[in-house]
Amino acid sequence: MQKGKVKMVFEQFFKRINGKIDNVNDDNREVIIDMEKINLTKKQVENLKEFVVVDIETTGLKPEVEEIIEIGAVYFKNGEIVSTFDRLIKPTKKIPASAKKVNNITDSMVANELSEKEVIKLFDNYINEISKRSVLFCAHNASFDFSFLDTSFNRSGVSTSLKYFDTLQIARKYVKEVENHKQPTLAEYFEIKNLATHRACADAECCGKILLKIIESVKVK
Repeated sequence: MQKGKVKMVFEQFFKRINGKIDNVNDDNREVIIDMEKINLTKKQVENLKEFVVVDIETTGLKPEVEEIIEIGAVYFKNGEIVSTFDRLIKPTKKIPASAKKVNNITDSMVANELSEKEVIKLFDNYINEISKRSVLFCAHNASFDFSFLDTSFNRSGVSTSLKYFDTLQIARKYVKEVENHKQPTLAEYFEIKNLATHRACADAECCGKILLKIIESVKVK
């Protein structure tokens, strides 16, 4: 192998530097994915007026071997929904029966959808201007959702930078009256209806409404 080709091959390997993932995209430009998890103080929770809730559906539980098949995001500002993102993704393999049982997404539903790379680019366009304004992102059990997104952005060669927090951690800290802190339990406690459980956009909207209820409760404590 020629020296120049050897260099190009090594440039394609992923590197981890200070928690950021680097590689090179199709245009030979460096790709940096910086998704930073943060913990909010009580004051930050009280003053949280703007956030984007993200939810995904996948073919399984491990981001290194499984794929996202649906991305949903809901942008809340001052207690109202400003905009949403909702896209199915055509995976490179058949959806396992175990995943179908959870999210009811079938192979026929995704057969004519865009690829992961195409949807990730669309999602990046959606979140790009929002993240530039330092708006925080969140999810319920956020490490799951953002580990998959991290992997998908990296695989797609799309750079991004955002900060996110976990609504599960917030619920555990401020909601003591429930037997567990699963999203359906919290939705029932706060009397929030989710008409499409385990579908990405509906779950994201439900999560955002739960968070708004928690913010209200924290303010009066």
